[in-house]
Amino acid sequence: MSAYLSSRAVRLESVDQDGLPVMLHVTDGSVECNIFYSACTQVEIDGVVGVWETPECSYDCMELQCQHTFNACALSLHFLTNYMTCPLCRHGVPARMSVGCVPESIRKVYDRHISPDTSSVDWLDFEPEMFLRDLRLHVDFFPCSAETGQELNLTTPCVGVEDVDYESDTHGIFRTHLSFRRHFNSILRSGKSTSCQFSLTHPLILTSFSSGDVSCDALDGYNCTFLHEIAVLCCCMQHDIMTINLQVNLAVLYSLCLSTVMGYIDTVSQSGV
Repeated sequence: MSAYLSSRAVRLESVDQDGLPVMLHVTDGSVECNIFYSACTQVEIDGVVGVWETPECSYDCMELQCQHTFNACALSLHFLTNYMTCPLCRHGVPARMSVGCVPESIRKVYDRHISPDTSSVDWLDFEPEMFLRDLRLHVDFFPCSAETGQELNLTTPCVGVEDVDYESDTHGIFRTHLSFRRHFNSILRSGKSTSCQFSLTHPLILTSFSSGDVSCDALDGYNCTFLHEIAVLCCCMQHDIMTINLQVNLAVLYSLCLSTVMGYIDTVSQSGV
């Protein structure tokens, strides 16, 4: 029996008027959102149930051409604040989505995220976890897929292994999401790639943090320290599954992010905006 109770094809447009075809679905509660890692029907944004309201139906799931699924509202918020690319594999359009694509009935959910009132914000009063929320681990596999000629790559957010005291801890231990580990290991077992490269990215940090190329056969026990010692990456085989842990230097992460933010504030102040 299909997990999709009703479906509809739509075309989203970027601010540059590039189109991105997607599928909207009403699910039976068994389809996972790969942003929140819970059922699409259970995702809430700012206390509002994440459904894409249309005159015909209320859709809880959005499926991209790469077949990755997400809560419809969570993915559209990602598209409004980042690029219209898949959070997992980055397939899509490298431009932000036009707010006109969002149904009028749910636009108010996004107001605080896409149109912040900077005049009332204390820019120095940041919650440290908001910086960590945008930290991503990216992996490129080499060579590319022989069947499609496309690059093989994966991206995942970081998840705390245990409660992290963001205010006082110097380091935090993080793991990759289950779906990332599943895809990572499926690529390793396929034998399509002989080596890979890890990269740590953050929208507020312009510096590139990348490892060298590492043989897929030598991943078990592999360790890498990224530039500025922002993080140490460790790979190990556990129960026939390759796991990847990150020891993030929170102080370095916050310092680099705040430096970018303060530079932005100085620019805005000097321009009189």
